[in-house]
Amino acid sequence: MKTVQIFDTTLRDGEQAPGYSMNNDEKVRMALQLETLGVDVMEAGFAAASPGDFKSVKAIADTVKSTSVCSLSRALEKDIDASAAAIGGAARPRIHTFIATSDLHLKCKLRISRVAARNASAKEWKLESFVVNSGNHMSATAQITLVRGKRRVQDAAMGTGPIYAAFRAVEKIIRHRFTLEGYRIEAVTERRDTLGEVLVKISDAKGTYRGRGVSTDVIEGSILALLVAVNRMMEAKTWA
Repeated sequence: MKTVQIFDTTLRDGEQAPGYSMNNDEKVRMALQLETLGVDVMEAGFAAASPGDFKSVKAIADTVKSTSVCSLSRALEKDIDASAAAIGGAARPRIHTFIATSDLHLKCKLRISRVAARNASAKEWKLESFVVNSGNHMSATAQITLVRGKRRVQDAAMGTGPIYAAFRAVEKIIRHRFTLEGYRIEAVTERRDTLGEVLVKISDAKGTYRGRGVSTDVIEGSILALLVAVNRMMEAKTWA
């Protein structure tokens, strides 16, 4: 006998209908109703889209017990990380990934060929490891190891603080100077092992780029946020 499973998108796709936007409490109430109805999977939102989306997906994941709670995610590491952090408390967590590959998207939005789109996924810098030393009577030092495709690059730098040192080490690795225009950190959860959300804005001669990172470690979250912005900056450089 075949089994039909219900994948409900009311909380994400349905909310985009005119006049049906919901606040956080309304989304949780809707999620509980969907659970009562017995849907198998509910797509709670797009955790990487905004801090508000992240908080609502997390609230639903922490509340619903019998239905699988899902977060939509582009096929990007930063999106998947945000989704994983948001649904970490779910009884039955799930991530729904997608990638836009239509000829229209490639030509008009990404402005790259299909072959280039496949190759671009291997061109992002990813964090492998970091070691930071700092104290109130010493200059901070950071050693960062990044991976890009098959390349593994490590460098170190000093700075007036651990985050500044880490950012300088990243700048040395990518060999492209940038200016830090903005940096902000907020607590996402309220427990002792709280998640920190870091928002970074950098610029170069070509433009301004933003990044977001989420981690229980402030320094790791800062590096992840910077790498999101850096990858956008390098992508703009590649396709300029």
